[in-house]
Amino acid sequence: MCRETRALAEELGYCPEVPPMRTRPQPWQYNRVLYRRRNEVERFFRRLKRFRRIATRYDKLDCVSSSPSSTSPLSTTPSS
Repeated sequence: MCRETRALAEELGYCPEVPPMRTRPQPWQYNRVLYRRRNEVERFFRRLKRFRRIATRYDKLDCVSSSPSSTSPLSTTPSS
């Protein structure tokens, strides 16, 4: 996080809890417990999105046919 972005976030009343890069010459302090909890919440929502993506794959289900006329209740068969 660059210095300007961090300053803007603090000016707006936010408390950025992102750890500094290891190579930063002057690292800032951050709350490790709060950062870990935030990460858990982010991973939880990512997992929910993944399950939603799997649950809405209708084209992979057995009940979906490749030809819509074969399973349509309105399809008529020619009588002989």
